[in-house]
Amino acid sequence: MSQFEEAWDDHKFMGIFGLKSVGKSRTALELARRFRERTVNTSMSVVRQLPKTKAMNHLYRRILGELHMYDDMRENINQAASLIWQFIHTLDHEMVMIIDNCENVIESEEYQSFINFIQRLVQASERIHVVVTSCVAIPEADRHLGFFRELLPLSEEESFIFLYHIVPEESSADLRKMAALCEGLPLALQMIGTVKINMILH
Repeated sequence: MSQFEEAWDDHKFMGIFGLKSVGKSRTALELARRFRERTVNTSMSVVRQLPKTKAMNHLYRRILGELHMYDDMRENINQAASLIWQFIHTLDHEMVMIIDNCENVIESEEYQSFINFIQRLVQASERIHVVVTSCVAIPEADRHLGFFRELLPLSEEESFIFLYHIVPEESSADLRKMAALCEGLPLALQMIGTVKINMILH
C-alpha cells in the first residue's frame, strides 16, 4: 500500500495486477478512500468486470451511468468517449475512477483502444486519477501507465498477523495452520476468520 500512496501524487494513471483474491480491488478502494480523506470535494466512480465482447461499449455505458449521463449517449454510442472526455475536461473537483477487473479488455482486440481512452482521460484534466485492476499484466505497462505494480500474496507471517487481528481468541498454532491453507490470499483469510468468529459467537 505504501508504494501506491507514495506514487499517487506523481501518477494519474495507476495499475494493480495479481492473482484472484489477492486484494487488488480492496487496495484500489483503500487508495481512493485515503485520498478522499485528505482531499476536499472528491468524487469516486467504480466500473467493475468488463465482459469479453464489446468491452469498450460496456465501459462507456457504465462510466456514463456512473456520471449520470447515460441518456446523453442513447442516440449514438460513437459519441460516448467524447462525452466522457468533455465531462472530465470540465471537472471542478478531484475525481477517482476505478476500473476493476479489466483483464477481459486487456486480452481482447480492443486493448489499444482501452489504453488510448484512459490516456485521453488523464490528459483531459489534472483532477482525474484512474486506477485499473487486472488478473493479467498490462502489455508494455511501463510505456502506457505511470505506475503499475503486481500485488503479491501475503507472507505466512503476514497472514498469521492478519488472522490474529480477526480472531485473537484462536490459538497461535491453529492460526498458523489456517494461514498456511489460505496461501496468502487476503479474501480467503478474511472468509476463514469470519467463519471462526461466527463459530466462537455461536
